[in-house]
Amino acid sequence: MEVGQNEFNGVKDADILIVLSPHGRGTHTEFGMAIAFNKKIYLCHIDDTYFKCDDNTSAFYWLPQVNQFVGNIDDIVNMLLNTYSKMP
Repeated sequence: MEVGQNEFNGVKDADILIVLSPHGRGTHTEFGMAIAFNKKIYLCHIDDTYFKCDDNTSAFYWLPQVNQFVGNIDDIVNMLLNTYSKMP
């Protein structure tokens, strides 16, 4: 129960949620919580597998607060650093 509560609080208290796919156990729970808490979400995958309109995607991946990102981990880190280093 303590782990679950800590993970819940982590999503609730976060400024953004970064989802690296392929996903692990609980990822979509955290993703759904972030949507409910109206968090900005970065959904990241090495290619566009999850961002096509087919059986690999979810309707929730297309919500306005979900930012789809294709690239490797270095690309993702650089994009986030560039985005958030410009904020006051």
